[in-house]
Amino acid sequence: MPSRTPYPLHAGPVRRALAPCCGLLLALWVGCSPVPAPCGGCTGNTVCDPIKKICGQALAPGQNCLLGDGGATDAGSPLPCAQGTACLDINGENVCATACDPSVAGAPCPNSAQACAALTAAGGGRTGICMTAVGPGQACGTSLLSACESPANCVVASGQSTGRCFEGCNPTDPASACTAGSCLSVFVAADAGLCATPVAPGQGCAEQAFAFCPAHQICLQPQDADAGACAALCDPTIPAGCPELQHCLTPDGVTSLCAQPQPLGGPCDPNLALFCDNGALCVQPASGPQQGTCDADCSGGQACPAGKSCLATVNPAVKFCG
Repeated sequence: MPSRTPYPLHAGPVRRALAPCCGLLLALWVGCSPVPAPCGGCTGNTVCDPIKKICGQALAPGQNCLLGDGGATDAGSPLPCAQGTACLDINGENVCATACDPSVAGAPCPNSAQACAALTAAGGGRTGICMTAVGPGQACGTSLLSACESPANCVVASGQSTGRCFEGCNPTDPASACTAGSCLSVFVAADAGLCATPVAPGQGCAEQAFAFCPAHQICLQPQDADAGACAALCDPTIPAGCPELQHCLTPDGVTSLCAQPQPLGGPCDPNLALFCDNGALCVQPASGPQQGTCDADCSGGQACPAGKSCLATVNPAVKFCG
């Protein structure tokens, strides 16, 4: 039987000569991948990647891009934006969008469903961008290139890049009516609220997910929990204003709510909605677990129970019996 001369797998100059022109048939033969077209031969909606020097898909409107000025906000793809759009600094975020002038009546936008929205901050001489107008309850945000129709505003939860459109209202003003939903107190300021449909009784609340409590209630959501529970707001001067077994407590010294208090010596943790009764303080350790203990308040000179002394906290004006 005649001998066979083995050929090496990597056939030196032959393999190297074929590599640049590797196509589909050759890829099936030698197992290599087709080589992308070099820059200068881009077709269709592909554009030249200035870093990789190959053709790639152009960035769609709303995608993050690079302005190329080397600034701190340059965090996006190096690919150019699609034809008809440009990389614009929109309130500190670099996004592919179509610029326009909101001062010109009927400023043209490529999409008939879009309108020229004024920027809230100046950005490189650009005064506006073409955005789609959306109504209450719909998603909004720079990356979505959607803006809320007046009088709604885009409410963005902490740590999020997009939000939802809500109509504003004043919970302290009976004349402040909502087109849809109820006027809910969801902000720290008492006169700032949102028109929204609240969660049903007994249903969990999560303000980060826009699941708000009904009027005159507050969402007690434990830290790192997906949802919390609604608690009724109350007036400390009306002791009978809360349900049975609950007291009107003011755990943060500002907001009064109805909750079942922990007894003296019992565990407390505001993050878990475990509050001390009136006349007691939640004394938490300076380090270690967050859970504390309910101790009698002696900040005003109140006498402590037998065997306990009035001790100062890190705030000399706040004292407890320990």
